[in-house]
Amino acid sequence: MISKTRYKIVDNKIISNTRYKIVVYKMISKTRYKIADNKMISNTRYKIVVYKMISKTRYKIVDNKLISNTRYKIVVYKMISKTRYKIVDNKIISNTRYKIVVYKMISKTRYKIVDNKMISNTRYKIVVYKMISKTRYKIVDNKIISNTRYKIVVYKMIRKTRYKIDNKLISNTRYKIAVYKMISKTRYKIVDNKIISNTRYKIVVYKMISKTRYKIVDNKMISNTRYKIVVYKMISKTRYKNCRQQNNQ
Repeated sequence: MISKTRYKIVDNKIISNTRYKIVVYKMISKTRYKIADNKMISNTRYKIVVYKMISKTRYKIVDNKLISNTRYKIVVYKMISKTRYKIVDNKIISNTRYKIVVYKMISKTRYKIVDNKMISNTRYKIVVYKMISKTRYKIVDNKIISNTRYKIVVYKMIRKTRYKIDNKLISNTRYKIAVYKMISKTRYKIVDNKIISNTRYKIVVYKMISKTRYKIVDNKMISNTRYKIVVYKMISKTRYKNCRQQNNQ
């Protein structure tokens, strides 16, 4: 988003596989989203969920890798009739009739459309943060992963208005997570061995490079078994503090 009514197309990054699609959601409240079927609505509050195709009719959410290839582009169309669209080159204007089509690059100048069938499982959301310093992040509103300094937080919807951290990410013994419960807008309390229904979390993934040493993983989520997840608590709207207490999960 480059202004309240104008958007810039993300041309050269989304996903390192030919079998992905993007689903766009409109935020209808601070905690609820509605799927935007083939449309972009005149609202600045959207999120993008990425799915991987595992068969011709089935998709699963991408929660184990971070979108590391440039061979995709997003083209935005404006609906000029019920069956006809016109390409919108660099802007999305405040109009309710838009759709997003994802193309795969098959050569330097040619693209092929990516299957964009809708699927039934929308019970996840992905929040993307950009690292603006070693300890500070800001939410990314107008681009998806344009460099290596991003992280993805995955939430599982347990009701229409409640989410919990997706603990399927912690699938073997080489993970640890420390979960904090928000007790005020700026204060958290640790919750031992519990996952709570609050969306104000962020997860940073580290790769184990020895039995006692880790390095941060900026551009992938858990591509092998030697990772740990560290949860940071929010101490202000833009600052986070490392949760030093470790809970082996």
